[in-house]
This record gives sequence, C-alpha cells and structure tokens, in this order.
Amino acid sequence: MRFLWLGLAAALWAQQDAATRALLLKYDATFWWLNLTVSHTSTQLGPSWVLTRLRVTAPALDTLVFELHSALTVDSVVVQGIRRSFIRRGSTVRIPLNPQPPQGTELEALVYYRGTPPSSGKHRHLQPVVALLGQPSHLDPHPAFLCPHLVAL
Repeated sequence: MRFLWLGLAAALWAQQDAATRALLLKYDATFWWLNLTVSHTSTQLGPSWVLTRLRVTAPALDTLVFELHSALTVDSVVVQGIRRSFIRRGSTVRIPLNPQPPQGTELEALVYYRGTPPSSGKHRHLQPVVALLGQPSHLDPHPAFLCPHLVAL
C-alpha cells in the first residue's frame, strides 16, 4: 500500500508547476478529515468538506495550496475560523493568508465543495455511481477529491 501512495504522490507532484510545489513545501499536513455527502441515486458530491490541520515549516506562509479536480466547485474556504478569499486556476486552489503565520504555527483549514467528479469511463455498462474507494485514483492523473500536501500522508 505504501508504494501505491508513493506512486500517486509522485504522479500528482509531477503535474504541479514549480510555484505550486514551492508553496506545498512550506507546510506539512498533520491531520485530514474528509466529509463526503453522497447518495446511491446520484453521482453528485456535496455539499462536502475537508478539514486539514497543518504546521507551517517555512519562516512564513503567505498562501495555502490545495488540489481539487476542476469539475468540482469550491463553495467557500475557512482558515482559523475566518472565511477567506481564494484563487482557482484549473485544479489548483490558492488561499492567500494575511497576516502570514510564522514557522511552527498550527493552522486549521476547512474547504467546502460540491459537484460531479469525472468518470474514468471504465464501467460504462453500469449505472453511474460515485466510487469512493473502489476506483483507484492512481489510474486517473486528476485528483477527484481535495488533496492537500499529499506527500505528507
């Protein structure tokens, strides 16, 4: 299983631009809670959220970065109990932080999102479903769910 995670992390890391990789190296995710709202009658996710606790490892952190498939919509972002603005470009979600937390600070970020994740098309003969664990995401280069600093997992 460890090799599966390492392979997935390497695939996602290779897709990120240098600026995103540099931002991801400024903090470590220490806790991750994924809350999905799903139904057996729909492929729609949401409203769903992910809670991430992280520790700043750089001298200062000016931006949090998350990956979320571009087919999914970010509704809102809350960092340290404060609703924050965010910038979305493709699958990258950037959250500017002001004031910048110093090294060693522990932060909590909540990202609320919804939408229909894309299908890999492997099971076209079956009814559409949301496959949470049965469809390995390492086969699809696009993360369907919010993916903060995956390398730290």
